[in-house]
Amino acid sequence: MESNLSKFIHKNRWFIVFYLIWIFIHLFLGILCEFDIFDDVDSCFWPFCTSPSIYYDYDFSEFFVYILSPLLLFAIAKLVGNDIKRIFRKNNQ
Repeated sequence: MESNLSKFIHKNRWFIVFYLIWIFIHLFLGILCEFDIFDDVDSCFWPFCTSPSIYYDYDFSEFFVYILSPLLLFAIAKLVGNDIKRIFRKNNQ
């Protein structure tokens, strides 16, 4: 008998693979840009800069946002996904 964690991992392995690749990409970018945690005040949020340069603008705030955003979207999809599917099926009948 499989545990709940094993079932969850098996059912969502596409997301786990995507997320691991996503993390490695952003870790590489962070290491490449040296994770400027104490960056100057006039820095902007990459890629929304007037002259975006990933080598100078990517810092810990971008890393934090870009790592947590897929988790947040996945959690929202899991929480409301079945309800939305049920509503669409009900309206299409």
